[in-house]
Amino acid sequence: MTGKKNHPKVQCFINTVMSRFEFVEAYHETKATVECYLHSILDGFSLEGLAEEDAVDQAIKQVGDPIKIGDELNFLESLHACFL
Repeated sequence: MTGKKNHPKVQCFINTVMSRFEFVEAYHETKATVECYLHSILDGFSLEGLAEEDAVDQAIKQVGDPIKIGDELNFLESLHACFL
C-alpha cells in the first residue's frame, strides 16, 4: 500500500486540479488547500472503516470534477487579483 494521501489517484486528482490554475504567486497555497481538503475527506472515510481504495474512490467522487474545481479556483483567484 502506498498510503491514501500518496495514492496515485489522489496525486492525479490534485495534479489535474492544479493544471487548471494559472496564478503562480498563489499556486503553492492553493495546492496545499486542495490537498488538505481532500485528505480530510479521506481521513473521514478511513474512520468509517473503508478500505484504502474505497476511501480514495469515495473521497474523489465526493469532491467532484477536478477540471471544474481547478477552473473555479482559477476564476476565484482572478477575482481576488482584480481587487488587489
